[in-house]
Amino acid sequence: MDNQPERSTSSGSLSQVDHDTLIELKTSFAGFLDRYVVDMKDLKDGVKTRVDDHEMRVKKIENEILAIGGTEVAWKRFLIIEKWVNDFQLKWKTIVGVAVTLGSLVTFILGLIAKLTGLLK
Repeated sequence: MDNQPERSTSSGSLSQVDHDTLIELKTSFAGFLDRYVVDMKDLKDGVKTRVDDHEMRVKKIENEILAIGGTEVAWKRFLIIEKWVNDFQLKWKTIVGVAVTLGSLVTFILGLIAKLTGLLK
């Protein structure tokens, strides 16, 4: 018949093939479990490091807020800076708009003068 070893039909004993298969499965699972434990430890260490980093940054921010007088003072300073930035942006846009308008007007006038005097043909 086949070249496969005989399998035992009784429920109390295992054939050599079944025994070898179970040993292979146990070895494979043990290796997988070892790799899984190492991976979980690496993942846990990485998360702990990132959480510690975030805690340090939050503590630093809290200390800075307390150093300037608390959250109300920090909020008032933020609003002052925000107003200054908005005012600066408005002034800058106005200056650019005026400069573009004046440049266009000067170019138009010089072109008109050139046409009238016949410098450009």
